[in-house]
Amino acid sequence: IKRLTTFTCEAHNPKGVTVSRTASVNVKVLPARPTKLRINSRTPNSVSISWTAASDGFSKLQACTAQ
Repeated sequence: IKRLTTFTCEAHNPKGVTVSRTASVNVKVLPARPTKLRINSRTPNSVSISWTAASDGFSKLQACTAQ
């Protein structure tokens, strides 16, 4: 994602009327990577992990995905 990014949202209804709006987002600071990743426990079917969150880039963390 670039520092200044423009997003467009379109809404359509059953009658074919379309509304489009554009919004610009200015990313002040990119979030940092988490640190101190730990495996707390593991079984043959699951794993429990934890980490220390780093700088959030001035945005509250909404969701996190481990891959």
